[in-house]
Amino acid sequence: MPDPVLADPELSPAMLADPELSPAMLATVVDTPIGPLSLLAQGGRLIAGGFTADLAVIHARLSPPLRALPLESAGPGQLPWLATPLAAYFDGDLRALDAIPVYQPGPPSRPRLWAALRAVPPGRTLSYA
Repeated sequence: MPDPVLADPELSPAMLADPELSPAMLATVVDTPIGPLSLLAQGGRLIAGGFTADLAVIHARLSPPLRALPLESAGPGQLPWLATPLAAYFDGDLRALDAIPVYQPGPPSRPRLWAALRAVPPGRTLSYA
């Protein structure tokens, strides 16, 4: 089965090779009330994140085409589209994370799955059974 990331038109080999089409991945660590949150962003979208101060841990989990992008350090102030909703979330606005654009490569069914999960209101439990 072909790698769905490699088949993704947004991550074509031409895009990965052209710095004008594929800017560097920005990496930052945000201090939160529950610990450091490492974030990787590219093209105005959140690519990956995790509660660790070690960006390498998050970077290592990316698909090979994403790991191939140059990594640049960025302060949270350089990513206001990401830092502002995170701050609002930790200040109590549980819907604030909905404003963060994300990119999750994978098979065609995955975006539908993420959209369905994001549609569940905070604090609500749903069952598929």
